[in-house]
Amino acid sequence: MFNELYIRLKNLFLNEDYDDGYGDEDEIEFPINDPHYDKLEDVLEAAKCTLNPDGTYSCKGFVDLEWYLGESKVTQLPVKFKETGSFLCNGGHLTTLEGCPEIVNGVFGCDGNSLTSLKGGPKVVKTVYGCGRNQLTSLEGAPEVVGNEFDCSENNLVSLEGGPKEVRGSYECSKNKNLISLKGSAKKIGGWFACKDCGLTTLAGGPRNVESDFYCGENNLTSLEGGPEIVGGNFRCSDNQLTSLKGAPKMVGKRIMFRNNPIADELNRTFIEGSELHKYV
Repeated sequence: MFNELYIRLKNLFLNEDYDDGYGDEDEIEFPINDPHYDKLEDVLEAAKCTLNPDGTYSCKGFVDLEWYLGESKVTQLPVKFKETGSFLCNGGHLTTLEGCPEIVNGVFGCDGNSLTSLKGGPKVVKTVYGCGRNQLTSLEGAPEVVGNEFDCSENNLVSLEGGPKEVRGSYECSKNKNLISLKGSAKKIGGWFACKDCGLTTLAGGPRNVESDFYCGENNLTSLEGGPEIVGGNFRCSDNQLTSLKGAPKMVGKRIMFRNNPIADELNRTFIEGSELHKYV
């Protein structure tokens, strides 16, 4: 049985709004744990955890606390971890990440809790870091480097300050309704970057180089000034208030898409091939 983080990210990948380029990317190996365990001692045993002299646990396997946290309704982890394989503490009632491992050699997921801060969380995450659907107002406490995807969508963020400085996969921060600035974003994104359906009026402070697609639709943008200089895939800026394409990337690998904008009516088209963009800016 696939865990919730896996399903959530897979649904994101399969959504028709995110349909460009993923088939060519290497798939992330997500943890699978069936059956789930609702007792802490069973979780520790299944993950092959050993107790360290300092009272923390080191685990060779996948620590899946989802069912335990759902049943126990605890707001803080009852034990402390030092290093684990993939570590999931999503779908519970956590208000703090204190007790989480310092090093996660796989996926880390704390989605769907009541977190307002990432402080106390892991400093190293080798693949995916998922902290969506919480109440985060800041990304302070996130690791500086994320080995693959970083997902902080559906929170209360106003900026991306405090977040990772390097994201080797994709970066998802959509549906942060109070997000008015991309300041603090990693400057180079190894996959796609999505900031859809936020409160953005500017792209300033965001990434400069995005290797795959860039999504900034469903915002309040009137200009593309301050946005990325290089986008390897599609640049999607539909459903905004753009009156021109000034400030568009210097290089777009595929298309720039801008339906449901005043500029679309003016040009009588909804997309331009990246190779032709210079004619319109």
